Amino acid sequence: MTISRRIAFFAPIKPPDHPIPSGDRLIAGNLVDAMKLGGHKVKLASRYICYSKRSGQEHLETRKSGALKEADRIIGKFEKLLARNRPELWLTY
Repeated sequence: MTISRRIAFFAPIKPPDHPIPSGDRLIAGNLVDAMKLGGHKVKLASRYICYSKRSGQEHLETRKSGALKEADRIIGKFEKLLARNRPELWLTY
């Protein structure tokens, strides 16, 4: 028996619908496709990219600030949903 779940999916390196092809995008897309084939309802939780090749404290602080703002946005969005519409699972790749 398959149980369908509402899944929020997040790929912090590159979302599955990013315009620039990459292995990260391909794997994220394949994971989403596999979950959907399994009967789950998958929604992309965010397109925010946390990863960066650049280093340096200022750059890292900018990323951190953006990530915290995005987290607040996502939480606010989920809090507005009725419990029966909220994700049952958060999956990060």
